[in-house]
Amino acid sequence: MSPDHPELRKFLPALSLLLLLIGLTYTLLNPQGPLGDPGTGWQLKTGQWLWEHKTLPTHDLFSYTVPDQPWILYQWLFQVMAGALQQVGGIALVMVVCSFLYNLIPLIVVQRMLAQRSHFLLAMVLAFCTWMVMTMHDLTRPHVFTYLFFSIFLLILERVYNNVESWRKNIPILCGLPLLMLFWCNLHGGFFVGFILCGIFSIAALLDFWQSRRQEKMQQAALFAAVLIVCLLVSLINPYGWDLHRNILSYLNLESLKLWTEFMPPFTSPSLNVYLFEASVLLLIVLMAFGRKRLTWAELGCVIVFLHLALHSVRHVNLFVLVVAPILARLGTEYLQQIQPNFSKRMIQIGQEQLQGKTHRYYVPLLAVLWISLVWLAPTKLPHDLPDIRLSKAAGDYIAQHPEKFSRMFNTDNLGGALVYRFSPDIKIFMDDRTDYYRDDFILKTYLPILQLKEGWMQKLESFGVSSAVLLAKTSLGAALAQAGWERVFHDEKIDIYLKNP
Repeated sequence: MSPDHPELRKFLPALSLLLLLIGLTYTLLNPQGPLGDPGTGWQLKTGQWLWEHKTLPTHDLFSYTVPDQPWILYQWLFQVMAGALQQVGGIALVMVVCSFLYNLIPLIVVQRMLAQRSHFLLAMVLAFCTWMVMTMHDLTRPHVFTYLFFSIFLLILERVYNNVESWRKNIPILCGLPLLMLFWCNLHGGFFVGFILCGIFSIAALLDFWQSRRQEKMQQAALFAAVLIVCLLVSLINPYGWDLHRNILSYLNLESLKLWTEFMPPFTSPSLNVYLFEASVLLLIVLMAFGRKRLTWAELGCVIVFLHLALHSVRHVNLFVLVVAPILARLGTEYLQQIQPNFSKRMIQIGQEQLQGKTHRYYVPLLAVLWISLVWLAPTKLPHDLPDIRLSKAAGDYIAQHPEKFSRMFNTDNLGGALVYRFSPDIKIFMDDRTDYYRDDFILKTYLPILQLKEGWMQKLESFGVSSAVLLAKTSLGAALAQAGWERVFHDEKIDIYLKNP
């Protein structure tokens, strides 16, 4: 049977699945990468605790420094999921599930591009570049769901917005957004961007009505506004009610937040991901300047809002590239149609054939099963523990052999998660990367003055009764402790451990 036979083509996999295969292969070649975030350890440990106790903690489980601070666990549903997966397949299963979900996002980006009749080859290239930018956040953390749900929100909102004549037929799919929000608000604090998207599309439809006076656009605006209101109400279905929203908003206003790399502007940490982000901004400017097509109000609103966020924080770069990639595909298709009309026509036709194909409904679940089965079929290819990713195994072994010496331990925030994962609840830590929990008062007035050896740093250590320190190798704090008479009892290429002499 010829490959062009209509019956055979029904079963051929979509070419966009190549993006998923590339992402999964990249993860398999670097399996420890998704577990490298400083907070992965306490996320996994919290999941274990929740699964065992079947209740939410009200105060911190892991540190001894701010015991009276209430702990709002706004990622509790992710942690419950992580705890359940660990029961079945350990850390490896949590990692492969998060990785699979994260690598589905470029497929959604391609769907959005093809829905607006973009050049197929250009769509694939831009989706690949989007994936390359996103590799900097390919981590086993709950933010995976924010990027995934953000992409789905865009897909649905754009479909309704761009189909003015038949937008009423798409109302049922809009009903899926509040359902997504019900999960999103319990999985990760990034659910606020869902509200932003609904607001942008509502305002955009109003501006379209102001320009065209088409009643359909006014009805669209009302519909988007209604979805926004329902999503806001649905987000209250969480264990904390409005306190969840207040906690997240106050967290985003913390002064100490600006000190962490992921909240710094992207240009402070140059990398290939950042260069691709810069290239996308420049390409958008060029295509807007020389192309004949204009951005829709919705596209313009998304570009302005999410470019602003991306320029202020590297963690928002992903949101911008997810917004801008289909816009670049649409504007770029116009340019390619001018210089290669016949080839572009064929590429657009292929894109539409790919869009209408339904084989991804079968191949994506099949790939998911095969990918997840690697946890048991190829266990040596996947990590089953955290040692040597942050905290070296040898350093952890030393602490395990002398637990009585670490009852009052000082550690840096980037080691806190690994220490929690291995030693909680037997040993409590000084600090980890939960800025939302420790807050400005502790971070700016206690933790950073110690770390930066500011005046009175030793007195601050003594006020907590600190008698041991677990630090990254060759730090200035370690040298200062040695000068103050502390003994370095362990050293390797990653970790120094100091004990205070009696």
